[in-house]
Amino acid sequence: METIGGLLVMIYMTLYELLNLIINYKLNKKNKVQKIFNGISQKISVREINYSGLNYEIIKKHIDKSIPVIIKNAPHKLFKDFEKYTIGDYDNINAKNKIILNQYFMPDIPNVKNFLNKYVKKSIASLVQLNGNYKAGSAHIDFVSTYNIYFLQRGRKKVYIVPHTNTCYLDMEKGIDNIHVREEKNSDDSTNCSISNNTNDTNDTNDDKWLNKIPSYYQCELVPGDILLFNNSKCIHKFINLEKDSEVFSLRVFHSDSNPDICKNNILNFETGKHFYKIITNKNVLRYQNKLQ
Repeated sequence: METIGGLLVMIYMTLYELLNLIINYKLNKKNKVQKIFNGISQKISVREINYSGLNYEIIKKHIDKSIPVIIKNAPHKLFKDFEKYTIGDYDNINAKNKIILNQYFMPDIPNVKNFLNKYVKKSIASLVQLNGNYKAGSAHIDFVSTYNIYFLQRGRKKVYIVPHTNTCYLDMEKGIDNIHVREEKNSDDSTNCSISNNTNDTNDTNDDKWLNKIPSYYQCELVPGDILLFNNSKCIHKFINLEKDSEVFSLRVFHSDSNPDICKNNILNFETGKHFYKIITNKNVLRYQNKLQ
């Protein structure tokens, strides 16, 4: 069944990403040239917008340019939609330094859907729930062309997001469900991961020397109740937990403007098809991370 399921997911992803490549043909036909930066990297603050001042034009402008933005003071009813998906028992995660992942393709989140219809006007691809007592993952770009509406339910996070124009300064490597900054890749630990053959985690989240190789990057800190919008399939991003037992609801909406390598890697990629099929058909998927002390 896994083989058939993986094949079906691969076919769907191939058709979807071929369409995205066609839509972004002018962008994709440009040659990818590796660049070297020798200056001082500039840290850029992420714009914060109060929920009461939101309108569609403001959000659209940020999405169209793949510029991250944080929505502050969102009404509680948006986060209340996620309560039915919250997991209360973290003993297993804390003991084994894991992140727990659940993915939903038809989430029952009426208030969030109203928010999307009013301010984002894009359809839901999936809802990804992330929990656990882990420190960080690597700096990466996600497979599957989507835009991320990132709801922080619990915990605090330090965030790096790289403007997509700066990706060319970094050496990227393909993973099972992302492309990531090569120098952050640690040793393969497939025996500790129930679904992936490459965890792509980082050993030391304080050692972010790769940031010095790019002209600029966005940095922010998220607190509970924040909503971060960013292009997870075009911009390199990294999240670092500042507190234990974080909980995130990452809402992915369909979006065609992604990194061309993401689209190309998903075409006729059977291993990635099987990987996503396992996520689709299993709940409480566990992946090892570095523990937050």
